[in-house]
Formats: sequence, C-alpha cells, structure tokens
Amino acid sequence: VALPNSVHADVLPAILRSGKHVLTEKPIGRGSAEATELVALAEQSPAVTGVGFSFRRLPGLAAVHDLVADGAIGTVHNFTAWYNADYGSSPQTPFSWRYAKDTAGAGALIDIGTHAIDTVQYVVGPIRRVLSATLRTAIDRRPVPGSGESAVVDTDDIALLTVELESGAVGQIRVNRIATGIPNSLGIEVHGSEGHARFDSIAAGEFHVHIAEGPGALSG
Repeated sequence: VALPNSVHADVLPAILRSGKHVLTEKPIGRGSAEATELVALAEQSPAVTGVGFSFRRLPGLAAVHDLVADGAIGTVHNFTAWYNADYGSSPQTPFSWRYAKDTAGAGALIDIGTHAIDTVQYVVGPIRRVLSATLRTAIDRRPVPGSGESAVVDTDDIALLTVELESGAVGQIRVNRIATGIPNSLGIEVHGSEGHARFDSIAAGEFHVHIAEGPGALSG
C-alpha cells in the first residue's frame, strides 16, 4: 500500500480485516488516533503486517545495529539521528498534499522524520518519551500549479526532537526537508561507554566505528 497519508485510514482497515498480508508505506496515520486504530487492527489480523522502513536493509546501518546489539561500543548514553533532504528547498516547488496538514498530518516530521525515528529505535532502542519538540515552517507559501496563485503551507519544513529511550539514553533527532544540496541523507551517530559508531545513507554500504580498546576488540 503506497498512497497519500490521508487515504491510509480509508483503505487499510478493509485490507487488514480481509486477512490479507499487508506491507504499507509510512506513515500509517496522520496522527496518533489514526495510527492507534490501524495498529489495533493489525494486531488482530492473522496475516503478516508491516511498515516499509526500508533503510533498515542498508548494509552500513545494519552493521551499526549489530555492533550496538553486540555491545561493541558499550552502554549507549547518547545519540544523534538525522534526515536531511532538499525536495522542498525551492520556494517554487509546487503546492501539493504534503504541504497541507489536513492531507499530510504533518510535514518533514511525518514524511521523512519517521525514518529517523525508526532508525533510533532499530539501532538503539524504544523511545520512552519526547522531552522537547520544535517544528518550524520556513517556506510558508507555495505556488498552486496552473492557477497563478499560491497556497498557505501549514506543515513543518524542519523538526527538532529531544528524546529519552527506555534504556535511559538521551538524544536528538533532526529533520529538514529544505536542506539545500542534500538530496537524501539519513544518518545516526551513537556514543557508548566504550566507543562510538556512525552511519550516513549517502554512503549506504559504509559505517564508521571507534572502539576504546582498538581494532582488535572487533576480531571474531
């Protein structure tokens, strides 16, 4: 299922109730109410259900996940995750459903930020609570195709979150859809008691790691 955000709540319930296997693109809802209802239906289904967080399959990110899970960098205390993209960086980018809260739910936070949030939970662990959040719309009007007019943008271009994980680790998640010159960069840097690891999707097959004891700590 790959549809605009506003259509998921209309289409997914019928598919889930039919018992068919479902792989849907994110976000599954425009807000917590829609998402909670769809999760409940998925849990009741005998079929396989999931959301397409495809970045988990990138070799470099998978390697960082394995390093953290194996305790190679010790206890994680802090992390930073990000998703920078430039698809909305030009003020002349036409108005579409992504720029209206009614149809999108939110902007960069829900469009690309869900991948950054999932990366944190995949690599480090579940988020317990959001400590602070800042949402900012930098380009507040965009041209309506074929009309000569412009429409108000009421979804966020930039989102900054500070979160606490169930493990007690704290970190920041930065999301930007107007990051001029960066077409697509999802990344995470994780700092632990014995080292740190870093990944950026610009080099999807690579990762960087520092272990306090030196390279020999990774042998075997």
